[in-house]
Amino acid sequence: MMAVEKILQLLATLVALVSVAPTFFFLYLPVQVLISCLLLVGFIIDRRNGRRLPPLPATLLSFVFFFFYLAQMSRSNIVEPLVNMLVLLLAVRLVTEKSGRNLLQIFVLSTFVLAASSLLSLSAGYLASLILLVVLVTFGLLLTSFYATDSSLRLNRKQWQSLLR
Repeated sequence: MMAVEKILQLLATLVALVSVAPTFFFLYLPVQVLISCLLLVGFIIDRRNGRRLPPLPATLLSFVFFFFYLAQMSRSNIVEPLVNMLVLLLAVRLVTEKSGRNLLQIFVLSTFVLAASSLLSLSAGYLASLILLVVLVTFGLLLTSFYATDSSLRLNRKQWQSLLR
């Protein structure tokens, strides 16, 4: 029996990783370090049911990142600060509580990060990331509907196989 909550937490990390991968080398160095650390910390917190970042500090941190990168935007420089800001907002969301609403925010932010990466570079890797992200987000949305009904839901192997089909 596997808990839907644990699978959703893993999916949230995978979705974030898939969306950030095409943009990683275009990000500013501090953002690269921060997203790497927070992805890892978020994964460890999810696995060990550790302490998460409370909502108020997360919101304040998000505002700081938003206004910092908003100040860097200009007519000639919109894309890079925007992508860095989206990645940092996603990073903050990864270390907070993974409620149904927050999971949806992770999925949306990840989709926006991947879409914004197309402004930086369009390669064959982007198409692979897009297909993988669509599959993972679709499965995540399906599981989120179960999670919203019963957050302690556990499914056996046969139920998981049926769900995957």
